[in-house]
Amino acid sequence: MKVLQVIISDAFFGAERVVCNLAKGLDSNGVSCVILTTWSLAEKYLSKLKNRKNIKVYAVAFNPKKNNIVSIFLFRIKQAILFRKIVKIEKPDVIHLHLPNPSFILLLLLCRVPSVMTEHGDVRYVHLNLSGGSVVKRFVNFLTIHILQFLVDEIVAYQYSLLEKCKLLRRRCHKVIYNCIDQEWLTWLNSVNEFKLNNMAPRTLVFPGRLVREKGQWLLLKVADRLREAYPLRIVFVGDGPDRLNLEALAKNLNIQNAEFVGYVDDEEKFEVFKSSDVIIANLDHPELSQVLLEAAAIGKPTITFYDREVYQIFGESLWYIRQASVDEVYRKIKEIFSDYDYALKRASTAKKIALHRFNPSRFIFEYLKVYRCMLNDKS
Repeated sequence: MKVLQVIISDAFFGAERVVCNLAKGLDSNGVSCVILTTWSLAEKYLSKLKNRKNIKVYAVAFNPKKNNIVSIFLFRIKQAILFRKIVKIEKPDVIHLHLPNPSFILLLLLCRVPSVMTEHGDVRYVHLNLSGGSVVKRFVNFLTIHILQFLVDEIVAYQYSLLEKCKLLRRRCHKVIYNCIDQEWLTWLNSVNEFKLNNMAPRTLVFPGRLVREKGQWLLLKVADRLREAYPLRIVFVGDGPDRLNLEALAKNLNIQNAEFVGYVDDEEKFEVFKSSDVIIANLDHPELSQVLLEAAAIGKPTITFYDREVYQIFGESLWYIRQASVDEVYRKIKEIFSDYDYALKRASTAKKIALHRFNPSRFIFEYLKVYRCMLNDKS
């Protein structure tokens, strides 16, 4: 079996670790793997996948500093051309798309290869056997209705409305499989001691992920403005994105001096940021079971995320949920956590046990292989 993994984004938080470990797991089980990515991420893959003869890496050039409509459009054309070439050359049995966008959704349909697709900014997997007639018919009908909005979302770089559309696709198509916690993350967790709140130090809120308005980072700054008299706060934004300048301007206008924008960091720096946190914010605006949420839950720190029925079914009351993207609700959740932090840590420890048991990488490679083989059997 040959699997083509597609990850075209410098902004996908921690994606290179996830894809590398998945590629290694597939290789160890006799599955050859092809990775399509950008130049900057390709260097990381090549350094981490040395001496792996069954893994190939292709890259397309993209300058994230020129994040305008023209550069994005040209980049989409280049990646589409390269994608079609690789599919013809490598002839993969399964395509695993880690970051869907409208152009790739169309290309997957044209390729007629059994495919695994992630939601944007999410790790729930929508399984689409695009060679199956009934699935193709439903998929074409769906695209006919929504393709114009897909393209508009892509051009203006606000792709999070794709999330709800992908949920609709998931309900109409194949089953869902989740991502797993990265092995390097587990190794680091085993070296961390128990956490305690230092009442004399600023209380640190960490918000990891891409800086886009759709994740609700601005809500946290508004809440910090209200909480400054009750608690000395330090807010750390880990990641970058098109909304960074707006967030920095908002922090300046609110005179929040302890708001730090650290940009993209390597794994070691990221571990240290999470270790110093008192509360982790995964998402404040829309539901997702993201890689960030899995890693945050696995640490055992109180974690706030937007309510999602599937997330709640997995983690129950071990997480803190926002049901409405409002300053008042985020304010109440943070005050609730700090009002009894020892109890909050006990709740968070339950989330850690669930994450480490259910999303352990040692078992997940076999889940992926099972899904791939089922899709190939369906095709035949």
